[in-house]
Order: sequence, then C-alpha cells, then structure tokens
Amino acid sequence: MAFSGMSVKIAEFNHNKLNIDAQSFGKILDKAEQRPLAIVSVNGPMRSGKSYMLNHFLRYLQSKDNENWFNTTLEHVFHWQNSDERQTTGIVVWSEPFIIKRNGEEIAILLMDTQGCFDDKTTTHENSLIFALSCLLSSTLIYNIKNQIQEDVLQFLQMFVGFAKMGQQSEDPFSKLIFLIRDWQSPKCFNYGYYDNNVTSGHRNYKMEKLNTNRSMVPEVRIVRDEIMSSFLDVGCCLLPYPGSGLACEDDESKVDGMFVATTKDFVERLFDPSRIVTKSIGGHQLNGQYLKQIVNQWAKFFSSAELPEVKNVTEATAEVQNQIAYTIGYKFYRQEMDKLKSAVDDLSDTEFEEKHRQNSKEAVEIFKRMKRLRHPQVEEKFMKAMEDTIEQEIGRASCRERV
Repeated sequence: MAFSGMSVKIAEFNHNKLNIDAQSFGKILDKAEQRPLAIVSVNGPMRSGKSYMLNHFLRYLQSKDNENWFNTTLEHVFHWQNSDERQTTGIVVWSEPFIIKRNGEEIAILLMDTQGCFDDKTTTHENSLIFALSCLLSSTLIYNIKNQIQEDVLQFLQMFVGFAKMGQQSEDPFSKLIFLIRDWQSPKCFNYGYYDNNVTSGHRNYKMEKLNTNRSMVPEVRIVRDEIMSSFLDVGCCLLPYPGSGLACEDDESKVDGMFVATTKDFVERLFDPSRIVTKSIGGHQLNGQYLKQIVNQWAKFFSSAELPEVKNVTEATAEVQNQIAYTIGYKFYRQEMDKLKSAVDDLSDTEFEEKHRQNSKEAVEIFKRMKRLRHPQVEEKFMKAMEDTIEQEIGRASCRERV
C-alpha cells in the first residue's frame, strides 16, 4: 500500500534543549483547518516497538473501510527495525491528518512518534522534555512498555507527568493515558486485551488491580499511583501477546502470531472508534488546528528557555521543580502586596508596617502549602524554610525602617 504523506520531525535536541519546529508543525495543523483535533502519540522506552505499532495505526487509518486492513502490506513509514539501536530521534508527526466523522462532525487525527527513553545517549532531563511535549500535545498518550507495569516505570512516569504540568495553561488533567503492555506472559492470570474501570477482558481486571489504589498499599506505592491517576481524565491498559519469532528474528510480517494479530486489531479499531476517539482540549475548550498552532508557538519558547530546570532523578527531581514553583508564586504574592504599601509607607507606624509584613508572609506560606505537588517531605521542608528565612529577613529590615 502506498501511503499518502510522510513523517515530519517537529522537535529535536540541540545543546540539551528541545527545539520545536513550529513552522513545520504549523503547516500540518493548517491542514486540519477548523476541525477538532485528536492527537495520538506513542511514548516509552527505546526498542519496545513504538514505531512498529504506529505503522499499524497508519495502516488502519489509510484503509479503515477495508475489514481486512490488517492483511494489507505493512509499510515501515515510521521507521522500525529489530536492533539494539534507537530508530526515532526527537518527535515525529505524520504529515497528513486523517479525517473521520463522529455524529456528523469531522475530526482530524494526527499520529505522533517519539524518541525512546532510557538509552545510553539521552539524559533524564532530555527524556523528561520529550515526554512533557508529547503529553502537552496529545489527546491520547500511549505509554508503550514490555512485559508488565513495574514500580520503576510508574515512578519515572510520575516524574515525567510532573514535568509536563509545568507547561500547562490550565490546571485541568490531561486527557487519556493508555499503558500498552507488549509481550504479556501471564494470560492465565489476566487475558489479553483492553482494560479500564468499565471494560474487562476476563474475570479479573488488570487496570483496577495494578493501578487503582487500596488501603493495603504502602504509602509510597499509593502516592505514585494517585499522582498518575489524578493527572489524566481516563486511564486504560492493553495487554498484547508476543508477536512470534517470525517477526522478532526475521522481520517477516506473514509469520506474526495469530493471537497478536487478533488482539492488536481489536486494540487499534477500539482506539480509533469514532464514538471513543478523544479530542484535544485545554481549559475545557476543544482545540482545532489553528488554535493549537498559536499555543505551540508559546510552548516553543517555553522548551527553549534557559530557565527550564534541570531534571536529576525520579521523585526528588519532580518535587524540586514543583516546590520551586510553589515557592516562587508564594514569594511573588508577598512582594506584590508589600509593593502596594509604597505609596502609604509614611502613613504607617512601625508596628502597623511590621504587622502588614507578617500578614502577607503568613498568606504567602499558605499559598505555598496549597499548591499541588508531589509529596516529598525533605524537599518541601527545604523550600518552606527558604521561604520563611527570606521573608523573615524582609521583616527584620522592616523593623529597622528599611522599608520595602
């Protein structure tokens, strides 16, 4: 099958910064015109089959009127290969939107491929940037992993999501997250197929048992899950079987295991079912190509900013970022309130002026406490002390009449 379109790189690294090609991406968004957008991205560790799965998405969307779409030729337009080298760098988007109809309304679908994380060429900071941009752009984010959901996977995901929230223009959760678990090895425990809170592929529900929290979980395990689950409006899982040695060893699509074909076919058709497709929205407003184009220009400045914090490790890095933001917002409030007193400074007694300091400092601390962030007592204590010390110095100067 000859595909109409090509993969276009819209973001890549340059000197440890993620540069967004807003012009190239804008040309793709122009093709969506005023239609609502559904952007499906695939993320996850390198060499886990992300690009291979995207080629199935592309094959289905190109021939979705054909019931035997899985039997058409699988083109390697999102490049994949059985090797230990990564195949995708930066972020790549298919150049042509796919138009489907839902209740008479046309929706434009874009497919996005991302650089695999956790290789020996990419820093944790760079991994976070790739995921953050993908998360901000996507209406459905697929996190592609092998074998099972492990605690380290969730911890890294928690960090990535926390970093992505820095670029949000609202406090709304992201739209949809799907864990696509490849090479599932325990079908007797959990059947192959899709799971969420409403759908189960067997007598046990993988999503509810592995991701939903309960009182028996230790606090650190529960906190990680709560943070991830609260960051998305909808979370699901799909368990796929091993595709077979024919594909793994020979790249021979004709030798793919029948169960893999059936499960993948069901997943892809479910993902792009017009009644289930998720469109992109920000702050409750559904986005079209033109609106997102404007926002991407702002994100391009954000990701190229020298002020973007360096990510170091998993939970502590995210907590550092979010507590730094909370500190900045709290202290900014304090300074703004004190600046308002400049015009009335000569009319206030020392006692009145110091009281204003204390009232505003108390509210600044309350603002800091109310800000949503990961729970990390040591990091929170550090930033709380920094705020209190900074404001205490201000109060000390005020007592000496060194006003604002």
